[in-house]
Amino acid sequence: MANYMPLTADERWKLYLKQSYCYVGAYFGPLFAALVLDQASSTPPQWGGGFRGYGRRVVSRIASGGVQNSMQFLMAAPLKEDVRYIASSQHGFGHRLEHAVLYSFLTYNTQGHPTLNVANTSGYYSAAAVSTLWIPGERQKVLGCTLGNGSESLALSIPVNILQEFWPEITHKVLRRN
Repeated sequence: MANYMPLTADERWKLYLKQSYCYVGAYFGPLFAALVLDQASSTPPQWGGGFRGYGRRVVSRIASGGVQNSMQFLMAAPLKEDVRYIASSQHGFGHRLEHAVLYSFLTYNTQGHPTLNVANTSGYYSAAAVSTLWIPGERQKVLGCTLGNGSESLALSIPVNILQEFWPEITHKVLRRN
């Protein structure tokens, strides 16, 4: 990739802190996912409905996100993987859409070459496994919950990447911002 600049150790640390604790997405994403995916389907049913059940689902999503980010950042440096989503340098909707989907499974290494996104994928599945500790009834089915919830998180990264890829155009055309 032309003009690619890998993250320094200091930049990695600052990015981890920002994405895990100082970024609106670290809280908005769990609020939204807990409402749309969990509360709407009453998952897990043991947490009940209402504000109390929703609150538990939000806290669970935030905690899972913390585990996911921590695992991702711990693994990315030794694997020489970049944890950022880097927008496509190509033009055209189709090329950019393809890039956004592929880079849910790929990332760049420190030389700017595509590589499997092992750190990110491991983070999704690690968070799914750890969350079985606090989700009622999940401890007995760790493998199934890990595979199901980890795959759900990986699948949700696709629309997130698409949004990131096209966000500049969205803000410019829809919100009339430059």
